[in-house]
Amino acid sequence: MTLAERLAEFAVGLEFEDLPPDVVASVRLRALDILGIALAASTSELAPSVLGALEGWGRGGPCSVAGSNLTAPPPLAALANGALAHGLDFDDTHAVSITHASAVVLPTVLALGEAGGYNGRALVTAAVAGYEAITRLGMAAPGAFHARGWHATAVCGTFAAALAAGRLERLDAGRLTAALGIAGSFASGVIEHLEDGSWVKRVHPGWAAHSGIVAAGLARGGFTGPATILEGRFGFYRTFLGSEPARAPFDTLGKEWETLRVGFKPYPCCHYNWTCPDFVDTWIKLPMLRDPTVARRPGG
Repeated sequence: MTLAERLAEFAVGLEFEDLPPDVVASVRLRALDILGIALAASTSELAPSVLGALEGWGRGGPCSVAGSNLTAPPPLAALANGALAHGLDFDDTHAVSITHASAVVLPTVLALGEAGGYNGRALVTAAVAGYEAITRLGMAAPGAFHARGWHATAVCGTFAAALAAGRLERLDAGRLTAALGIAGSFASGVIEHLEDGSWVKRVHPGWAAHSGIVAAGLARGGFTGPATILEGRFGFYRTFLGSEPARAPFDTLGKEWETLRVGFKPYPCCHYNWTCPDFVDTWIKLPMLRDPTVARRPGG
């Protein structure tokens, strides 16, 4: 069984009744968190360009876009909402895989859920399939994507979005495997933005969500993709990283829940930087300091 087949088998067999109560509660809380972040980002500097792009492509569709009166088809709504969800860098993080899971998974299932009228149980189940996928795909090569210039959230997230979308739409295992095979050709997102602070990183989760929905839609209609997309000779890990994926993370599917290990952010910045605001918060409370001033470096 290939890794894509293993993920598909897990997703197809996953039912709401299989989910531990704390996993269900976690997803519900993450939905509130990501919606709040997206609403806040809808008034931020990047919002006009995101919303303007949607307007330029034409209004109309069954799906809402956070903080606006725009509606769009599922792929475009997921693109916009994913960009907004990641736009403030306040969305949650899975530390080992170094992925922002919710900003990909939730825009995917919320868009399709609104379009298809799915109930909350179906949305939660599909979301968990997505969470368990994006985290394990990153855990199969921890840190390696960023070391090679890839944004793990974006490239791993495309597969997770396809899996979540396919699970929500009840694709069978064969078509869900095909969706993952298709997603492998859509996966993209490099981190050159770190050199100049440009905005493209913010749209990465939205692009992954968009691409995953498209991949699942193609597979639903019978379009095929390689089952060996993850570990194959020209597959995801060998092409992107030049190495094989670790299989151990996939062995615990359905036994351990990485969804619970996705951590909320206390600050709107990369989790590697949290020591800095933690230090400042502690420092300004020291009794020997009176009226401390914290200055921001120009351009910092």
